Amino acid sequence: MMNLQKDLLDINHFYYCLLVALRLRKKLVPFESDNQRKSFTINWLYTAQKRKLFPRITHAEILWLVDEFMKFNKNMSELEACIDKIYLTSLGYIADNR
Repeated sequence: MMNLQKDLLDINHFYYCLLVALRLRKKLVPFESDNQRKSFTINWLYTAQKRKLFPRITHAEILWLVDEFMKFNKNMSELEACIDKIYLTSLGYIADNR
């Protein structure tokens, strides 16, 4: 059970960092197009994976997110809302299991 809690914390931390990166980018480059934001996000994910910035458990999350961003043709705000929901849901699981 302890390992599951650690994995959940690692995944939650990864999503937190991704959200911070996305929100900082939005603040620093407010008039960026959805395609530019999508490109930034994919590059951020690839860089995080290449540099091994997060524990191995996040590898599957990164691959899934890259795939989702590559095939997603709608408003980036929808994807960001999904990421936010994943983050908040995992945070709720962490709080429930303490």
